Amino acid sequence: MKEHAHCATIKVLFAFHLLFLQILHKSAQAQMRPLGDASTRDSLSLEQYLDLVLAANPTAISAELEADVAEATLRNAYGEFDPIFEGKIERKTKSGLPTVDFLSAGLELPIGSLFGPKFVAKYKRGTGSRLSSVDLTGAEGEAEIGVKSPTLARYLFRQAPCNVRKSRAAPRPFAC
Repeated sequence: MKEHAHCATIKVLFAFHLLFLQILHKSAQAQMRPLGDASTRDSLSLEQYLDLVLAANPTAISAELEADVAEATLRNAYGEFDPIFEGKIERKTKSGLPTVDFLSAGLELPIGSLFGPKFVAKYKRGTGSRLSSVDLTGAEGEAEIGVKSPTLARYLFRQAPCNVRKSRAAPRPFAC
């Protein structure tokens, strides 16, 4: 009885195989016909069909978007290592007399290490009768040079290097 069931299974598989070969043969013949103009063409090549499927596939679209997001995150993470230049000038006069004369310029240069220190150089000069006591300096101004370091909580978990590693490990879109 087992042999009879086995033979029936083989016959069914053989019939499907023949049907598949017949369909494949007709498809190959249809593609070998002269194409003529686009209005008489009624079939797509396998490559065209796959392109259409991939263009409409939500998973493929999502994969492309994820790759774009990963690339943007990587650019943003690299931006955290860029130097920062800052400057501010404020001048106010009243009745021809200077009430506020403030100048501030500085540079923060991140040092690419594990815990994120930054080299800092700043210059500040503030004179005038209506300047706040925080910004008030002598006529020669004040200079500041030093190293800025984040708090202890950020020593272990810096976001910028983590973002760079995470973005590099992101999946890339597949190509067909």
